[in-house]
Amino acid sequence: MNNLYLDVGKEKQAEILNELTAEIGLSSRKLAKKIGFNRSLFFHYRSGRHRMSYNYLKKLCEVAGKNVKDYKINLIEINNKRKCEKIDLPFLNENQMRELLSPEKWQKIVAVGLLTDGCVLPRKSDKRYHVRFFSCDFTLHRCFKTMIKIAFEENQTSFIKGKQNSVWILDYQKSKNSKMMKNLLAFTKSYTCKANCKPSLKFLFDENLETKKIAVRFAMSTDGSVSIKRNKHKKRIDFSLRLACAHPDLVLQWKKIFNDIGLDMRIDLDTAIFSGIHGLTTSKKINFLRFNELGGFFPDNVKVTNGKCIGLMKNQVLDFICKSLKKGKRNIKDIKCFDEKIRYGAVV
Repeated sequence: MNNLYLDVGKEKQAEILNELTAEIGLSSRKLAKKIGFNRSLFFHYRSGRHRMSYNYLKKLCEVAGKNVKDYKINLIEINNKRKCEKIDLPFLNENQMRELLSPEKWQKIVAVGLLTDGCVLPRKSDKRYHVRFFSCDFTLHRCFKTMIKIAFEENQTSFIKGKQNSVWILDYQKSKNSKMMKNLLAFTKSYTCKANCKPSLKFLFDENLETKKIAVRFAMSTDGSVSIKRNKHKKRIDFSLRLACAHPDLVLQWKKIFNDIGLDMRIDLDTAIFSGIHGLTTSKKINFLRFNELGGFFPDNVKVTNGKCIGLMKNQVLDFICKSLKKGKRNIKDIKCFDEKIRYGAVV
């Protein structure tokens, strides 16, 4: 019965809803409290954004004193497995990660993960927050889950599949007064990197070098890439290291943090983005060697999730690039010998 929804048009659904609510005579807030459903569902159903569930209709009919069977409408069964599916996600090298940084330092790395591949969403209905991390890579999810466990001693609320087939969402639901939310909102008031928002990385400026290193390495794993491309004009292979960040203030703050750990990145422009900025990039030999010296991408076994190099570890490709740069060779034969999956224009 939980999977049954009304199989009617938007106008008919709105008509049924308006008729019943008019007869009940309660505001949407009071009605939601009385029938035990979220208030936002009322507006979603009335606008036709979502199909009305049969259970919702039954509750309305009970309050209105009507028989639900009087509405001779077709019903459709929809499998909501994606919304409720939970998977036991194991921790990633918890003891080793505890040795790297203290819980207080890991709290700031969690904030970095949310600024790159996550979000913090306030929920108006009950003043709680959704803390979410998005990734196609289960290793990154395990790493982020372990960070939160070390930093805040909190466990995930759910691990669900996103609307896009390849993306999974690690979700935590916390009250505003919880330790986790108080600390995260103290670091930066906004975790949204869109126009008119003001996210900040200033909480990292006075941190020690080790914390900044882990922050950069994790950010590069979530929103960064290392690429191998064919330069048609110079008839050679070009390498580049990038961090995607379109927010104008945040990209300058990232540039400072990269400089603090010995990486000289330049701002990469892109007119197709609202700010005209794609992020940070470098193709300098010294930066590749320095990033590899720092340990490369964190965690070590983060894999490629798109392009022609799917399945390869990012640090594998970084090691290959560093060896090629040390030898002073950038010819195509070396690329082919490295792995059959690497082709011209392959991005890792």
